[in-house]
Amino acid sequence: MEKKPHSLIIKRIRDEAREIRAFDMQVAETGDSHGLKFLPGQVAILRAGGEAPAYFAFASAPEDVELEFLIKRGQGASGVIYEMREGDHVELLDVVGHGFQLDEQRGKDLVFVAMGTGVAPLRSALRHAIRHKEDYGQLVVLYGARTPAHFCYAD
Repeated sequence: MEKKPHSLIIKRIRDEAREIRAFDMQVAETGDSHGLKFLPGQVAILRAGGEAPAYFAFASAPEDVELEFLIKRGQGASGVIYEMREGDHVELLDVVGHGFQLDEQRGKDLVFVAMGTGVAPLRSALRHAIRHKEDYGQLVVLYGARTPAHFCYAD
């Protein structure tokens, strides 16, 4: 059974680090909320500008109103999306991957470790865990980047 792609509309773009931008998107058909089901740590298959589809981790939590992706300037779909503007559309073909099974970690401390844009799927999990902090012990984040200019989500 073939899944119907979703058209995502870019609502906001923020420069996060050197050659890395955060894109907030919504499913065009639903307007104010995304309505997609995914787990923290899962990945979206996106297509843009006639390029081959590429994989991008959700940086937003499943309960966030908008979908967020960290996009690094590069080749193919990544390069096309990086140059897009608010109001442009991206095609979401599928959501894949096992994601993080945070329900199985209830009552435990959580340690998140990431480098560079690898922070995106962990940010999704961390945002979810913070909203449900009574379910977990300590939350620890260890994050590194090539240089301070490459540090995402400094705020």
